[in-house]
Amino acid sequence: MSSKIFQYTCPSCSSELDYDPASKGLKCRSCGYKEAIAVTEGEAHLAENSYGEVEQENAYQTVGVTCAKCAAEFQMPDYTLSVDCPYCGSNTVVDFAARTHSLKPDAIVPFAIAREQMTDIVKKAVGSNPFVPAEAKKYMISGGIKGIYVPSYSFDFIAETEYEGKRGTKYTKTDSKGNKTEEIRWTNVSGQVDVKLDDLQFVSGKYAALIEIEENQNKAMVPFEEKYLTGFLAEGHSVPLAKCFDNAKSLAVDEIEDAIETDIGGDEQQIDKWNAEYKNVKYRHFLYPFWVGDYAYNGKNFLFLISGMNGSAQIKVPISGWKVFFYFIAITLLSWLSFKIIGSMEGYGSIADWRARATGWHTAIPIIWNVICWLIFGFGVPSTYGVFTGTDTSGKQTLAEIDNETFAKLSEVKNIDKKAGQTNKV
Repeated sequence: MSSKIFQYTCPSCSSELDYDPASKGLKCRSCGYKEAIAVTEGEAHLAENSYGEVEQENAYQTVGVTCAKCAAEFQMPDYTLSVDCPYCGSNTVVDFAARTHSLKPDAIVPFAIAREQMTDIVKKAVGSNPFVPAEAKKYMISGGIKGIYVPSYSFDFIAETEYEGKRGTKYTKTDSKGNKTEEIRWTNVSGQVDVKLDDLQFVSGKYAALIEIEENQNKAMVPFEEKYLTGFLAEGHSVPLAKCFDNAKSLAVDEIEDAIETDIGGDEQQIDKWNAEYKNVKYRHFLYPFWVGDYAYNGKNFLFLISGMNGSAQIKVPISGWKVFFYFIAITLLSWLSFKIIGSMEGYGSIADWRARATGWHTAIPIIWNVICWLIFGFGVPSTYGVFTGTDTSGKQTLAEIDNETFAKLSEVKNIDKKAGQTNKV
């Protein structure tokens, strides 16, 4: 038996309607017909759910669906809310009522970056990287590009935290000869701090174990509506809520420890141990948009991940070893030249002469100058362009830096719709 699905059809030409980031509504693929999405007024979608009331979490089980366009029968993979029909390519969104689940999204951050914009972002970011081989810039968008919504969460709670530690108070010690030294007197302390954590937001799904969202998404959220999914892939809740709460607690550690250090006071603080009891835990489940794709160069695929909300990008890039080599040679030569120039200005004929005669600030200036050059040009510039990491960034980063393992797993998200075609027919 097939489950109820949503496939939105253009009333003018019977083609498929997809969500259009530019108009924030549905748009026909063929004739350009547009249809608005009714948005529920108010902020009910921002209300938190009580964590303690979730008694059972059922997985999004595989369900059978029948495509309204080609009448083909296929199975929607586990944890999947929206895929392309493996037979005709029409986007298929399964009605939530047809899935056995306990966590329906309260809200969604709709795509704001269209496919055309995303392509320009990748080309501009990689094309402007001076360390990328020139040949690679000619083959930017050769792999598959998919837009996908991923499960995300926002947690609020109060951490009642008991701690033990030491308070350090600085004082000046004078010895018998009148020499003064600064030392620290440590005092054992203990206490309790109540830390209120609001809107700890992160991505957590089958393809992304934990990616912190660094910029609050509440203003970008709208009430969940299936129409926002059409034209895109979508993953549903797939990580147990208890694990999601563990993720939230890990993101709260720095704020809790900052509160403890403030409570300890003194000139320096040392935390020996702390234990938190978490109360009034609330959560919100929402979907966050990504563009995922890759481009090929020299027999390898390089993944890119772009926020569908603001276009911030993290892009794997190939690095030219020769360009890096000559860059550092140039920095070394410039450092040597700076010694020569400053030396000649001060009347030194050679570096050996400078070393023999220079004293005081004459010695400090070229050294300081070279340190600054190496910090900015020797390390800062390569880091900015991903020479040390192989990952370039572009735009205001909404997400915390994604590690290589998560980056690799996210590439699998492009195959969600292929899995629908690999399952047995209903």
